[in-house]
Formats: sequence, structure tokens, C-alpha cells
Amino acid sequence: MNYRLIFQMALLLLATGSAAALAPTRGQDWAYLGSDESGQALCVQQYHGQVVVVSFWASWCSSCLEELRALSSLQLQYPRRLAVIAVNAAESEQVIARFERRLGPEHGLIFARGSEPELSAAGVDGVPQTLVLDTEGRVSSRHIGFSDGLALTLSREVASLLSGPELFKE
Repeated sequence: MNYRLIFQMALLLLATGSAAALAPTRGQDWAYLGSDESGQALCVQQYHGQVVVVSFWASWCSSCLEELRALSSLQLQYPRRLAVIAVNAAESEQVIARFERRLGPEHGLIFARGSEPELSAAGVDGVPQTLVLDTEGRVSSRHIGFSDGLALTLSREVASLLSGPELFKE
């Protein structure tokens, strides 16, 4: 798959005001997640066979910190079969690193930096916002905001997606 072409199409659609057409919806594939701390691209295909939870967050958002702590607990339950990717677009790498340290050394999350156009292309217009992707990389659900109830909902969704007949328990 040509990710550069997809990214260029996303930018073109953003420029023409049609970003909503690219927002991933239930059952839809979604490819590019952002770049990791070393600048390497993170793509859904890298996590084929795993459930992926993508959390869009900002350091000034107290609900985001709560959500990432809950997702960290979930990640630690399924270390090989779940990938939780925390995507931040608007803040510096130093701010992201400081925020990551607040979660502690054993959080298990993958931090990524996206860009405003990429978040817009994903339909993200506020934080926290969370996408759950199945083991094939398709969007299973989208959640806007965070509450204690969402932590339980996400836990159930992940467990359900991981309980397919072809998958083994941890």
C-alpha cells in the first residue's frame, strides 16, 4: 500500500474541506498512526494480529491522563496481543516525554506524534478520543471523551476482539 499517496490524498481532501470523507468508521481500514519517538512511521499493518487501541490526547487534558492510565492497565493485561498507541499532534516532543514520565516506567503504551492534518483526516476534533481496531486493522469502535464506565467498556471490547477462535489466551 502506498502510504505517501494516502497521506497526499488526505492533505488534498483537507485542503478542499472534505476531511470527513477520510474519517475511519466501523469496519473501515485505517493505515497511518503517526511517528514514534525515533521518527519512525507507525502503521496499523505493523500490529496485524493484535487488537490496537488508538488514544488521541493532549497534556493539558486531565481526562486524557485518566484514560491513558486505564489503557496502561489494559495493555499490561494483554502484553503481546494488544497495542495501545497514544497519539498527540499539537505538542512538542519534550511535553510528550514529560507526560509519558507521569505514567511511570512500566506503562506499556506506545507514544506517537501525529500532525493536525492527520488527526483531522482521522475525524479527530477533540480529546480524548479513542479508536479500537480489530486484529485485521479495521475500526471496531470509536469513543469520544472519557469516564470510568468507558474503561470497563474498552476492557470488554478488547476481550471480545481477542476471544476469536483462532486466537490463544495470554
